[in-house]
Amino acid sequence: MPNLKSLSLAMICALTLSACMSKPNVQCLKPLPPPAWMVQDPPDWRKTLNKIMYVSSENWKSSKPSISD
Repeated sequence: MPNLKSLSLAMICALTLSACMSKPNVQCLKPLPPPAWMVQDPPDWRKTLNKIMYVSSENWKSSKPSISD
């Protein structure tokens, strides 16, 4: 009866060789298109900045305590 160690080694070698000899069954996939936000033109930074400044100034005005006599 063969030794367990040599039997294990033979099985590992057989699996390794069969993996090396077999061709992978992987299809060549086409690359994915870029996401939509990369394809579109970026927004105008001046409009965005003006909107942020407007909202910030309105919030600042509404958060000021009103001074009453």
